[in-house]
Amino acid sequence: DVQKALEAGIQGYLLKPINGEVLQERLGEILSALPEPAEEKPEEASTASTNAESSGSDDSEPGDETSDPGDGSETPKTTDGESEAEVKEAA
Repeated sequence: DVQKALEAGIQGYLLKPINGEVLQERLGEILSALPEPAEEKPEEASTASTNAESSGSDDSEPGDETSDPGDGSETPKTTDGESEAEVKEAA
């Protein structure tokens, strides 16, 4: 199996059960072969974080909107902006 994998282009192969020392050795070989990461200039890093903060985007999905009445509770909204209470009253 190892020989077939190597012939197919696999660069490394570990057999089960995994030996911690062998795993650590293989990971060291892989990591040492990686190129050094490019250093980011401080002004580029601050500009990128400022742009992300000012975009106003968040991770909410459409339909996840809530209104905050200011008393710590939230009123769930439907996808068209009506609160669930308004929808129930209309029904």
